[in-house]
Amino acid sequence: LLELDFRGSRQESIQGWCNAITLTAQLSPRTREQRFGSFAPIRYPAEPKHGDRHMLRRSLARFLIGGKATFKMIAESIQLAKHEIFILGFWVTPHLPLVREGNVLPDNSDPRLSALLRVAADRGVR
Repeated sequence: LLELDFRGSRQESIQGWCNAITLTAQLSPRTREQRFGSFAPIRYPAEPKHGDRHMLRRSLARFLIGGKATFKMIAESIQLAKHEIFILGFWVTPHLPLVREGNVLPDNSDPRLSALLRVAADRGVR
């Protein structure tokens, strides 16, 4: 909860602050109803600026539906990682094979998460 204290301020100053806060809330995409009831709008990957080689300026997030395609994309992304790998999950099993049912990874490597992360670490990926 945000509480503003305007004691001792002029009425014009108070009204200016109130108008600025109201206008900001009305113009912000985060105060509108989003897809699936989410609080945040969809952010698509931005076009890189000329000469910009910083990967964190672009979102590489993808919408994936279905476990088979999702886990294969995760395995391929781990193989392509150059700098860092972030794993966010409440239950991650290191011996989980990410690619199953006869599908193989491009270099026929071990499809288990632990093996893919070990190979990435050997390449210098954090």
